[in-house]
Amino acid sequence: ALGEAAERSELKKAEEALRESEMREYKFQSELQYAAQIQEKLLPHSYPVIPGFDIAARCLHAKQVGGAFFDWQEVCAGVWSFTLGDVMGKGMAAAMLMATVRASLRSVAHNRSAEALRLAEEALLSDLENSESFVTLFHAQLYAEARRLNFVDCGHGYAFLLRGNGTVEGLLPRGLPMGGQNQKGYEEGTVNLNRGDVLVIYSDGVIDARPDLTLDNQELARGLEGPASAQ
Repeated sequence: ALGEAAERSELKKAEEALRESEMREYKFQSELQYAAQIQEKLLPHSYPVIPGFDIAARCLHAKQVGGAFFDWQEVCAGVWSFTLGDVMGKGMAAAMLMATVRASLRSVAHNRSAEALRLAEEALLSDLENSESFVTLFHAQLYAEARRLNFVDCGHGYAFLLRGNGTVEGLLPRGLPMGGQNQKGYEEGTVNLNRGDVLVIYSDGVIDARPDLTLDNQELARGLEGPASAQ
């Protein structure tokens, strides 16, 4: 009888421990879902109306939350800033840094691209060092009337220009990621956009979604043949 009582006691403890574990997991998943909703709200939900241009973007996280984001804003009449960023890692830590990077860039986006990134890095460097993380970025300013794009590539690299005549051009120069001990500063590039040109900026997460693809600009450009809109 004593043995049966002890067995029942152990079974009860095990059941209670299982319930507690399930409750912790439920709470954790609820918090992740709430964080994902907040992160989704930080992304733009309408496309900018820029005469002569057609804009579209999409972000699908491999997990509920992650470090990738895109953003845009009109910094002054006819001048728009565009950013695609990817914080190293996934999960809650990357999502928190993503929100910090986004906010820092929005506060300095009225500056030219290289200066904006220098100022943002000054504000973010201690956070990136403390978290032992870094972020790759493609940050640009579009001067709509002049059809000119000034850009800085901070270790991102996943961007190309598909010209209206079918030529594929990489975008140079490229620099180090933000938080990557960038001693030389950021170098700015410029491209002039013509009618029919398509600018594509993406992340290495494309492979997570489409493992059949390779991150090759020529191959990705072939997938753009035919569509009549950015969307």
